[in-house]
Amino acid sequence: MESTVKTLHTDMIQEWEIDQAKLLRRLSEFTQQVSSLNNTLEEERRQFEKTKTSLLRELKIKDVTFDKKYQQTQEDFEQQIQELKHQLKKEQQEHQDDIQEWKSRHDVTLKTERTNNARRIYGFQERLSAKETEYAQLQNHLRQTQSEPSSPVGVGFSEISKDDRILYLEDTIAHMRKEHAAERKAWEAQLEMQETHSHHSHQSHHRQQQQQQQQRLDSTFNDNDTATSIAIAASREISPPQSLESPFLNIFSKKKKTLSLTGISSHETTRLNELTRQLKEAHAKKTDQMMLNFENEINRLKDLFINESRRVSMQHEARIQNLVAEHDQTIKDMVEEHSNAKEILKIEHQNQQEEFVEAQNQRLQRALRETEETWEERLKVANMSMSKDASEIQAHWETKRELMVAAHREEIERCRNELEVIKYRLRMAVEKLKESQSKASLLQDLQNSSTIEYTRLKFASKKAGLRLSKIEQEHSQARRIAKEIVQIADPDSHIGENVSLAEILQKARFNLSNTPKAEPYPVTYMSYFGF
Repeated sequence: MESTVKTLHTDMIQEWEIDQAKLLRRLSEFTQQVSSLNNTLEEERRQFEKTKTSLLRELKIKDVTFDKKYQQTQEDFEQQIQELKHQLKKEQQEHQDDIQEWKSRHDVTLKTERTNNARRIYGFQERLSAKETEYAQLQNHLRQTQSEPSSPVGVGFSEISKDDRILYLEDTIAHMRKEHAAERKAWEAQLEMQETHSHHSHQSHHRQQQQQQQQRLDSTFNDNDTATSIAIAASREISPPQSLESPFLNIFSKKKKTLSLTGISSHETTRLNELTRQLKEAHAKKTDQMMLNFENEINRLKDLFINESRRVSMQHEARIQNLVAEHDQTIKDMVEEHSNAKEILKIEHQNQQEEFVEAQNQRLQRALRETEETWEERLKVANMSMSKDASEIQAHWETKRELMVAAHREEIERCRNELEVIKYRLRMAVEKLKESQSKASLLQDLQNSSTIEYTRLKFASKKAGLRLSKIEQEHSQARRIAKEIVQIADPDSHIGENVSLAEILQKARFNLSNTPKAEPYPVTYMSYFGF
């Protein structure tokens, strides 16, 4: 039992020692962190002081620069006032010169427009007379072309040159020749086809008759085969029946001579003569029929050609008449359109001239009115800016100075209170840090609270620094404004750098109370301070 208690006791001691070692290690770590934070805080304080010094130096330089700029601005403002007065007189003179120049320009423009209008009207009249002369020439040419009935050319060539007319006539003649040549070729081909067809039909008919006659002759004259073969060969060698003589007459004449030589009987001779006569009559009938058909075809083609020529000539005459009518109507329309266009141009030119004159007058009146209004406004603004009451400016600056002084005091008091609170919190934090070194069990909580407190203190110190810089800026601005007020009241006074703000304000109040009435300030100076 005792051994067990001892064992537990030793275990607890070991655990406590281990925990104590851990706590000591953590305490050393926290101590190092606190020292590093203190070093960082000191470094930031040194940086803050350095930044504060540089900012104060920069503010001082800016104050000096501002004073120089203010003096330069005041001088520039006075110079600008003189320049504005001189410019006002100069612009008034220029305004009068511009009025005279606009009047002279207006007169010159009116004269120029009238001259141009007269020149344009003269040009229109010349072109109109030229057009009328051209129309008269075209009418004479139309009468000449109408007096030539054999002319195949239309009349619509009034606006074409002589060479173009010749080329057009040559093309028309060549086209008509081609049409006639094509019609002639078609007629010749048709006639040739008809002749060929009739020739073939007539030749086949003659061949059939030759074959029949030859069969008869062969059956009749069996004893004379030599003469028959000669007659058949002669009949085959004869050309197609294009003449009025029949080839069979030659054959039978030869047969007759042959038979007469061989001594044929009179009966057979009579029969041969009858056959010859029949052949002659048949050949004559067919020849007469062919000639009649040929003459009928020729007459038909002549009638067709005459009818076609009449139809073409009638078409040409109708076309020429239509062209003449169209030309007359076109001339009438052009003359009417030209007269209407001439009247319209006269009216438009007169309207444009009146509108131009009215626009020039309106522009001149508007320019004069705008210039007068502009200068009246400028004079009003200058008079209003130069006629403000100095008492209002003095009261305004007095009120603004009191408000700035009160705000400055309140801000200083508030910053002092915040500094006291920050010091108290720093003391409390230091005491808490000292107490935390003796209490190892609360190190974690102390670390968290110290970190939070340090962050808050750091933020509060930064905020206090910013407020302090703002207070310093406002103090320097109030000091500068107080100096300006003193210099406004008493320009000959000089204030040193070691004089406090309260003394400057008292001096300004004293100067303002002794000053009966201040002179009006320039416009740029009042606008610079927000008035």
